Amino acid sequence: MANLTHVLARQRLSENLDDYRSQSLTSNGNAGGTAIVDTTLAQLSPDTDFCKDWWVQLTSGTYSGQIRKVSAYATSTTTITLISAFGGQVLSGVTYELHVIHPTAKLNALNRGLEELYPSFLYLPLRDKTLVLDNLLSNSDFESYTSPDFANWTRAETAAAETTIYFHGSQSAKLTSGAAAVAQLYQAPTININEVTGKTVTFWGQVYATAASAARLRLSFDGGSTFTNHAYHSGDDQWERQTLAVAVPTTATSIRAYCEVATGTLTGYFDAVRMYINKVNKLTIPTTIDRLHGVLQQRNIDREADDADYDPMGQYSAVGWQAGRRLLLIGAGPLTRFTTTETSTTEIDSTSQVQHVNLLTAYAARWLSRQVAMSPTVAAQDVERQLRNMGLWDEEVKRLQAQPGIRMAQPATMLRESWNTERDASGFYLILKGR
Repeated sequence: MANLTHVLARQRLSENLDDYRSQSLTSNGNAGGTAIVDTTLAQLSPDTDFCKDWWVQLTSGTYSGQIRKVSAYATSTTTITLISAFGGQVLSGVTYELHVIHPTAKLNALNRGLEELYPSFLYLPLRDKTLVLDNLLSNSDFESYTSPDFANWTRAETAAAETTIYFHGSQSAKLTSGAAAVAQLYQAPTININEVTGKTVTFWGQVYATAASAARLRLSFDGGSTFTNHAYHSGDDQWERQTLAVAVPTTATSIRAYCEVATGTLTGYFDAVRMYINKVNKLTIPTTIDRLHGVLQQRNIDREADDADYDPMGQYSAVGWQAGRRLLLIGAGPLTRFTTTETSTTEIDSTSQVQHVNLLTAYAARWLSRQVAMSPTVAAQDVERQLRNMGLWDEEVKRLQAQPGIRMAQPATMLRESWNTERDASGFYLILKGR
């Protein structure tokens, strides 16, 4: 998929507005960066100052992306003088664009189109598997890693992200012990310990090792002084699920979940861990999802790859909500907005979704015409012209919206018999029912 880039979208919009001129400098500009030279400008116009008050945007070179306003143009030297300097001297061969309308205004118009065409015509279909029912651990799939640490975990000895051997997602946690020091990752969720005393805490996850007596899961209820341990991994060069289920003792001061590799310069891998005690019926939906169409639950706890089976949850589901199971959320969200970076992209295939590119740029042209017409600095005759343009682009948008296949097919919405959603100023939530 060739995602639509900011630079290509701006080009298409500028072509719609007859405001696209892509050029290349034929000589070095002045040392101060306030002037650029391009002999091919003589082919655009013989008039002095024909491009005065236009905008120059560099699209290559050291100062690519910088935008400056034209103060003067000399036909005799084909030199553009700028009101303010670029970051330095602009060299021969650097490419640039000339715009009557400020490129940032075009960027804003494109992003407004991405916002306002959502969700009927442009949206991003999403499938999310990051939520685990009742899980108290953060970053329990070890997908968030900035060397040398995994987010939300405390490390001892060496920890690294492993992208070849993993059970779920795109990586696992690889721990390597020292000759005389164990390697550990541990996490202690914030819990009111008095409320869970006597209840069963369950901690389980996938462990991989190539040597026996190397890797295991552990629990500690006193900050790491004493432990409840699972047996070590067999060393059979495969993923094994380890499960600890114990009552929280009355003497507990905290609950720590440990992934550990024994001493002796050994290596172990950990993935898809979770810890739970009580039911959690209100879960925060990932921010990428703006509309939730369906919720499914993992069928087999030992299968979490892309081909794992998930069951829709409804009134007549064979099983109810089960602690520790992964949820599959099917939803939609707005397409990614462009940034000022030329290479930023949005999730429209510029090759196979040309009709959506055309709709986006036509919509942006309509929005931009309206904004220019509303500007307090625009002359009356220009206001009339822009309003006429807005009407023309409005007709073009309607024509494109009426084309067969232009509306993206919406996912089927599942019956909300066992779940619902809520939204407030703090977030978007999945509410589970019937537990």
